[in-house]
Amino acid sequence: MGKFGTRLTLLFLCVALAPLIGYSVVSLQNLRQSSVESAETEMESIVKTLTLLCEAQEAIDRLKPGSERPAVDAVTSASPHAWQTGDRFLTLRELLRGIRVGNGGYCFVLDSKGTFQVHPTLEKQNIFNMDSGRSINLQRIRDEAMLLPPGHVKSFVYPWPDEQTGKPKTKLAKVGYFKPYDWIIVVSTFEADALAPFYTNVKYVLGFLLATLVATTALAVLLSRYLIKPIIQLTRATAALAQGDFSVKLPVGGEDEIGAMSRAFGVMVRRLSEAHGDLVEWSRTLEAKVKQRTEELEKAHERMLMHEKMASLGKLSAMVAHEINNPLSGVLSYVKLTEKLLGREALPPASAEKIHQYLELSAGEIKRCGEIVKNLLMFSKQSFGEFKNDNLNLIIDKSIALIKHSAEMKNVAIQKESDPRADDRLYCDSSGIQQMLVALMVNGLDAMEKGGKLIIQTDCTSPATIAIKVTDTGKGIPEDILPHIFEPFFSHKESKKSIGMGLSVVYGIVQSHAGSVNVESKVGVGTTFTIVISRDKAKEPAVAASAPPAPPA
Repeated sequence: MGKFGTRLTLLFLCVALAPLIGYSVVSLQNLRQSSVESAETEMESIVKTLTLLCEAQEAIDRLKPGSERPAVDAVTSASPHAWQTGDRFLTLRELLRGIRVGNGGYCFVLDSKGTFQVHPTLEKQNIFNMDSGRSINLQRIRDEAMLLPPGHVKSFVYPWPDEQTGKPKTKLAKVGYFKPYDWIIVVSTFEADALAPFYTNVKYVLGFLLATLVATTALAVLLSRYLIKPIIQLTRATAALAQGDFSVKLPVGGEDEIGAMSRAFGVMVRRLSEAHGDLVEWSRTLEAKVKQRTEELEKAHERMLMHEKMASLGKLSAMVAHEINNPLSGVLSYVKLTEKLLGREALPPASAEKIHQYLELSAGEIKRCGEIVKNLLMFSKQSFGEFKNDNLNLIIDKSIALIKHSAEMKNVAIQKESDPRADDRLYCDSSGIQQMLVALMVNGLDAMEKGGKLIIQTDCTSPATIAIKVTDTGKGIPEDILPHIFEPFFSHKESKKSIGMGLSVVYGIVQSHAGSVNVESKVGVGTTFTIVISRDKAKEPAVAASAPPAPPA
């Protein structure tokens, strides 16, 4: 049946049996109380009957002619001592001895001194000579019975040892006092004996409940299977449908809700089959479109990188023009001086030495121009997307060389902080890392119009990642602008030449290295970009760069 069928069966059993069990419990409680009350009523009737017999015997004794009577009761004028001998007294004693209540109940008589006048086993014994457990209860019965008015009966419940096992059991007693004879008449029985009819009825009730439980359980199981069968069929059909089997069908059934569900399920399967066919066909077409769009996006991304690179080249070209102009002016001056010196007929040693010095300076300046042009050409010709093992410090040095002159012109000190003993090797796109660093350093220079400090820090202590920090002491980025700096075409610079793609490209390069970028900035203090990239790109999951997250304020 499954879990649902089991729960349905249990629910049915609870609903069916709970009222029956509750009614049986209440009935048994009432039956128990009735059994106890019936036994107490019977014992009370016996006590009252015995009291009437004693009164009748005492009345007969009054009418009996005879000798002197030694003592007379002040109320009844009867003499209990007159009954200690004679046939009548013995006949009443035998009557008392023969009284039985249930299986183990009996009647006994005590006098005010605690002596058993009548008892099946303890006759003529005194309660004060018995063990404390029995003596205390009998003394209490004696003391309270002697205070009873004539004709009144009182109930007692007390423990009494069982004759066979010796263990204490609850005993019920009814007590009356017949003062003329100084008799305390007690009729008692064990509570278990009084409840014997109750226990018999309990067996019948439990048997009835057991039979009812078996019958109800069988009925509940049959009913649950009948009700759960359509649900099982629906579950199997749904599981087959989930596996892609659209040929599954349910029995049509009748005109009830189950039949309606079967028909609705058939309609759903037919529509799902049609929709699945459309989806398969659409997915085939979609794959081709996605491939086409992916190629177009890759080309657009390459063009965007090239545009950004050309924008950077434009900035660097202006720097290089100033950089090359100074050494060329110096070379030109030294060449003119050399021409004048060579135009003279005789060259003194001092002039020859100056000519040699001018030529050395010219060669140095020309060599410096060559290095500047060489770095610029290397930056412009490098291709993107080629990952290989490289050294981070070498890439940083090349990046610093490209913007060094611009930093000197703006009176900005460049400070590189790295541990030469640390392992700075990583698997990366070196041209992309260089473009990222150049873009960040150019942004830093633009933020420091009146001089400052540009700090590049590296942390290579982790075996899995490398951290790079680029810090400037510029004017900082306002908090309202900070969340948007990585968005394409967004720029907060006042210059109209900025197209707002620098930091967007930076973000894309960081994401292509399975890394992260974080920005901290304070207006008037400066900005710090922290880039963390993986040493081994193959071990890091790719991170989508379509929607850059907002950096922390």
